Amino acid sequence: MKITKIESVNFRNFKAKCSITFPTDGSVTIIYGPNGVGKTTLHQLFQWIFYGEVHFNKTASKEMYNLEFEQNARIGSNFTVSGMIDFEHPNRNGAIEKYSILRKWIYRKELKDSKVVERSIRISKDASISDKDSNWVTITSDSNEAAKLIEQILPSGLSQYFFFDGESMIADLGRTGKESAKSLKNALYSIFDLDIYEQAAIHIGSQKAGSSTVLGKLYLNLVQDSNDANIAKLKGDYNLYILRVRKAKDEIEKCNNILEKYHKEAQELSEKIGGTPSRKSLESNRKRLKEYIKSSEEAIDREVKAFGTTVMSVYPYLFISRVVEDAQYRIGLKIEDQKLPQGLSKELVLTLLKMDTCLCGNPITDRERFCLKEWEKMFPPLSYKYIYDQFKISASRWAATYDKDALKNHITYIFKQKDQIDKLLQDIHKIDEELKQSGNVDDLIDMRTKLEEDIRSAQFKLSSLQQELGVKQKLKSQLEAKIDKALAASSTNKVIKNQIDVMEVVKQYFETKLTTAASKYSSDLGLAIQELLDEILLARRFVEMTPEFELSVKDSYGNEAKSEGQFAIVSFAYIGGIFKLLKGIPELKGKEFPLVLDGPFSKLDAEHRQKVIDKLPTYAPQIILFSKDDINKCFDSLPPENIWTIYSNEERNVSFVKHGYDPEVFVTNANGSDK
Repeated sequence: MKITKIESVNFRNFKAKCSITFPTDGSVTIIYGPNGVGKTTLHQLFQWIFYGEVHFNKTASKEMYNLEFEQNARIGSNFTVSGMIDFEHPNRNGAIEKYSILRKWIYRKELKDSKVVERSIRISKDASISDKDSNWVTITSDSNEAAKLIEQILPSGLSQYFFFDGESMIADLGRTGKESAKSLKNALYSIFDLDIYEQAAIHIGSQKAGSSTVLGKLYLNLVQDSNDANIAKLKGDYNLYILRVRKAKDEIEKCNNILEKYHKEAQELSEKIGGTPSRKSLESNRKRLKEYIKSSEEAIDREVKAFGTTVMSVYPYLFISRVVEDAQYRIGLKIEDQKLPQGLSKELVLTLLKMDTCLCGNPITDRERFCLKEWEKMFPPLSYKYIYDQFKISASRWAATYDKDALKNHITYIFKQKDQIDKLLQDIHKIDEELKQSGNVDDLIDMRTKLEEDIRSAQFKLSSLQQELGVKQKLKSQLEAKIDKALAASSTNKVIKNQIDVMEVVKQYFETKLTTAASKYSSDLGLAIQELLDEILLARRFVEMTPEFELSVKDSYGNEAKSEGQFAIVSFAYIGGIFKLLKGIPELKGKEFPLVLDGPFSKLDAEHRQKVIDKLPTYAPQIILFSKDDINKCFDSLPPENIWTIYSNEERNVSFVKHGYDPEVFVTNANGSDK
């Protein structure tokens, strides 16, 4: 199936109607948005419309409606939260059919909390013959029938993989990976009805499990029906240790539950802390910026002094070069239209005036003599033009001796430092605003530190309980061996023994079915993840997948991946491996599933990010990405209609979506106004 459109009205922080369309040609759709504006809300909207469920973390509010919308509603009135998904899905013959799912929850405004008074779902189908017209008819409005139809198209057991949260996957891999393994195992078991075999094997149990299982009950009957006094005594001790072992297991389960609770609380605190810088961190950054400003101001002072020194050293030449051009006006020189020939001296002019013949041998006529007399007037004392010309030549030489760029470099450096100070002041202003608006997360950090201490204490207690359980189980096993030996010597209760043998064979059958299937699927998944890691991870790593679907990624020395970046890459390989596994399962042959991915792209460096994005389109026939990072440049070409941006107001409780990518939305998005 491929999603063509999703809409919502009054769904959490999307107060007004929100509508996003998606291509079905295999191209990728990107929905951008910074932290807190509603990426997770939109990601969860898909699951809510399909399954009527959401999985927000505990720090998020439980209300499905927009708080501002609800606040403005009249007490006692009803209001609606709705979501709709249109999608295409092939029928048995392979022809594409169009469907629409509309889910509505109606709330009643109460004095304290608004409550759901009605839940409804409607699935419609386009029964028109051509694409030009539409003829939507309702298939069902019954919630049970709708759930069955959705289950056939998009199995709920695999919903967390169709709508994949990469951040949660990283958190689980960074801790133990057991939650992901357990979820995947349950999902695959439910699809292939393997959970029936699993429950049957658990129900049959073991002979040593007490009266809670079939074999345990038969075994106790075998012991109780014996008339041997020694067996009777052993039976009493055995029953006592059954209770002790059961109690120890209950204590361990309680401790594990507490540890799980602590881990979740620690993760939620870490997410909250990660989204809000601490006051100490903000104040430290502010202090650092102030030091930068001080350094820039000191640099400006030094440069001003250097500028003055340079000016004093070049001032005479600078002054002369600027005023020499108009010096003739300052000293009242007469400006002649005629200029002296170059190299002509006053002595030569006077000599020629006394001669009748020129040095060249030609006679000096009245015309030449008139010219010579005019030139004579241009020499001192009749004119100072000659002196000025000589002075100008010298001044030009002086002007060329100083470095014109020296003063310019000083001024440029000073302006750069001033610009840097302005930028630093803006950063300080932003920090001041964050200090006003953000809560003090130092308390949260202290809470997490305390929680980490509680986790260590719980882990120590768990280790002690497990050791105690081991001792009790060992003593219980010793009693079992003694009872088995005593029973073997007894010829009674052959019927019960035969029943036990039969149930052991049945149990072995169920376990073999489970083991074979689990080994195959886990092995196939491990190979698929390994293949993807080889393509997108620069470092060589080796994948290990247990039959319980627990994943580990190690180097050649057996060390597991520890960096958050490697966990992020593994999460991308993990979801790709699951989709590849689904394609090869005969029961799912011919089915297509979309991948709506909230990807941890910020955890990847540029090279790994490019490798992941190059590979993503091969995972599924339709890819919808949520991102807080600019990944446009990672795609060769992406149509504008495939890109959306989430906008929000200052409080980030009212959001809306528009076509296109707007980088400014990550800087400021005041009042939710259109860009």
